[in-house]
Amino acid sequence: MHVDETGVYVLDTNSKKIIHYTESGTFLSEQKIPFFADAFKRLKNGNFIFNTTPDGTQMPALIYTDSLMNPIARSMPYQEGYIGGCTTNEIFRNNNSGLCYYRSPSDSLAILDEDGKVHTFIVFDFLDKAISQKAKTDYLAFRRSKPSADYLRLVNSPIVVSDSTWIGLIEDGNSQYTIIFNPFNNKCGCRKFTKSSSVYDIIEPMSSDGKGTIVSLISQELENMCRDYESLPDTIRNALNDGNRILLVNKFHF
Repeated sequence: MHVDETGVYVLDTNSKKIIHYTESGTFLSEQKIPFFADAFKRLKNGNFIFNTTPDGTQMPALIYTDSLMNPIARSMPYQEGYIGGCTTNEIFRNNNSGLCYYRSPSDSLAILDEDGKVHTFIVFDFLDKAISQKAKTDYLAFRRSKPSADYLRLVNSPIVVSDSTWIGLIEDGNSQYTIIFNPFNNKCGCRKFTKSSSVYDIIEPMSSDGKGTIVSLISQELENMCRDYESLPDTIRNALNDGNRILLVNKFHF
């Protein structure tokens, strides 16, 4: 889904089309796209950028189209034999300077300008804990091989908290960590999620305003995974027991 001043755009992956609605949900139009894609954004110039779904053959990861979904450019081809196997949330994320493009577990992130042109690459180097090249092309086969837990990878696209601070989720074979880092001077810190963690910790960051505010999720699954779940107000616990999720807002002060 993409929302801007022109309305709400929804990608129907199976039917290969973009559906356009008003803010109130009134249908406006739909456009077919001539390829399979699993993520997209509408750019400031009215064109669209899509992340294509890999099929095991070398193909462009990014396809740019005009407003009528006619392809006009391609970039960043997958490496030969790339199959994937990771589900990445928010493959495209808006940030203070444009748009971030990330797919796990490639360990690299591209920062695009408002028209979708790449102007910066960030490579996440986990050194001796980096997953194998096999995992970066076929992650399902990597997991089936029962790898050691002694590796790290970013789970989803990291989030810009401020001009110099980012937040993300990393995991090894068994555990999940919340990581706060500055990608421009290689400084970082992390906190492992354990049963002694608090429901008020940033466990699953979802979005940021880019000015120090982070919104994360609390779900009912945390009941047996956090030390202080019972400290939540009854109204919140009842809502979670009914299947709702709660948004938790944290504020960083720089």
